[in-house]
Formats: sequence, C-alpha cells, structure tokens
Amino acid sequence: MLDGNIDRRVGLATHYHTDWVVPYWSASLVKITAVRTHLFFRWDGFWGSRTVFAARGLGREPSVPVLAAWSSAHVPDEEPGSEVINAAVGDLAAADPQETGAAQITDGNTGNPSKPPFALLQLPLRGQTPGRWALDALDLCGSRPECRVVGWLDPAQAPPILGADTIVVAPPDFVFVQVLRNRVRQPYWDCTRWSKAATSRCLGTSTETATILYGGVT
Repeated sequence: MLDGNIDRRVGLATHYHTDWVVPYWSASLVKITAVRTHLFFRWDGFWGSRTVFAARGLGREPSVPVLAAWSSAHVPDEEPGSEVINAAVGDLAAADPQETGAAQITDGNTGNPSKPPFALLQLPLRGQTPGRWALDALDLCGSRPECRVVGWLDPAQAPPILGADTIVVAPPDFVFVQVLRNRVRQPYWDCTRWSKAATSRCLGTSTETATILYGGVT
C-alpha cells in the first residue's frame, strides 16, 4: 500500500478482522467485502469516501520524534557526521557541569572524575507528570548518540557528584536512557508511585538503577 499498490476489493478499507471474532466496532462500520477469512470495513459517510484517499502515499512510515521514547520505530537512524556528534558529547561530559548542565561523573570505585562515553544530564521534575518527564528528557538528549537523564522530585536529594556509588545512596526518581546505536530511547520511573504499561521498565532497587545508568542497558 505504501508503494501505491492497492487491492481494489479493499481499497477504501480502514479496518479488518477475521471472521471468527466480532469486534465491538464492526457494527458501526460499512462492510466492504470478505477475502478468505478476513472481513474488511470502511467508515460510513464522507470519511469512507474516495475523496479522503486522494493523496498519494509517502512510500514510508513517518517518523514521529515524540514517540521515540516508547517505540524504537521512531528513533532516527544515525546520520553522516555522527563522529563529530560523538566528539561533542565527550567534550560535554568532561566540561564544567555549571556551564553545560551535565553532571560530573565518577567511576564509582576510586572516586576520580572520568570521561564517560555519554552525557549525563539532570532534569527538574517538580510540577510535571512522568509522561512529561520523558518528553523533556527526549528533548534534552536531542541527537546525542548516547545520553542519560536523571531527575529527583526533591532537588535537595540529588548528590553534588553523580557516580555509581552516589546513585546507590541517593537514587533518582526518574531515569531516561538514549543509546541510538542500539535504537534505545527508554524512560524509567518508580511504578509503585506512577503506573507504567511495561513493568519491565520500572526502576527497582538503587543498585539496579545504578546499573541502568552505568551499564547493562539493552
């Protein structure tokens, strides 16, 4: 269909189902035809007319950036020049956090600042819902190849230096992970306080949170 090849029998169809089920919506639509075990339907009235289908297909599915946090299908492919972006991220993570918004990172063992392969940024959460946190984090990471965003509802709980050891002591309320090479853009938060459809993406213990931030993310 995206290539403009339409089966005339079902060309105006917007819905279909197999003939062994009866969805609640089927009675409100106009049945067009049956093809083997599938029944095809269109909208009634103007929205089911040929006029609505006058535009040509794009030949591809559109990418919707605000949905990237929930579906890897909307994560843009890395573009030429990503080497330059990677270099910029390294500079950002090593710079003064007061100037860039990136938190200083320690290796969690020696306590010495180290250059990470990603930018670690802080996001104020107060007054916003978790869904808004995810969208703001997505905007904050932008096109950085690898990025982590953390946030605390109470800013006073945020440690002055972020490291695997300090995160365990003061775990954040929100974590966002972006790894474009793996097509990952994923928000995490405490599902006991704010519900989330995929429970596998809930923040667990403080140690698990540190693992999400510093490694083991797929």
